Amino acid sequence: MADDRAIEQLKSEYQRFQIYLRDCIKKFEWESFEGADLSELDFSGLDLCGVNLAGADLRYTDFSGTDLSDANLSRADLTEADLSEADLSGANLVEANLTEADLAEADLSEADLFAANLTEADVSEADLSGANLSNAKLIEADFSGADLTEAKLDGADLTHADFSDAIGVELPDEEEEEDADDNGEE
Repeated sequence: MADDRAIEQLKSEYQRFQIYLRDCIKKFEWESFEGADLSELDFSGLDLCGVNLAGADLRYTDFSGTDLSDANLSRADLTEADLSEADLSGANLVEANLTEADLAEADLSEADLFAANLTEADVSEADLSGANLSNAKLIEADFSGADLTEAKLDGADLTHADFSDAIGVELPDEEEEEDADDNGEE
């Protein structure tokens, strides 16, 4: 069993690392992270507003509670990333891979997710008001309790997506779709 002193020292070192990382991010030009491999790192709770992570490898990265508002995450690989409670308002996530990502309770208002892949992502209780999800892959994604007021879903693949208790979303009625298919076959 570790002693209390060792645990406190470890916590102190981790806090200093977080401060160091925050200072490094402020010193570098945001462009220096474009296409970078930052997979499996912990950026939780940091202010990364406006950061450019376009095309970056961010698989399994922890962004929980992070401010990524107005960030450029286009074409980034965020497979299984933790973005729970993150601020992604106004972020560019065009063609981003968010397969199995955790976006629960995230703020994605006005975010651009055009052609993004959210297959099996957890987007429950998230704010997607005014977000662009056109042509996005939302296969088996969980949008339960999410706010999709004025969100654009044109051409999105909604196969088996869960929109239970979501607000502001109007999905085509399955019965109406079946009737339309039947009429088109005759």
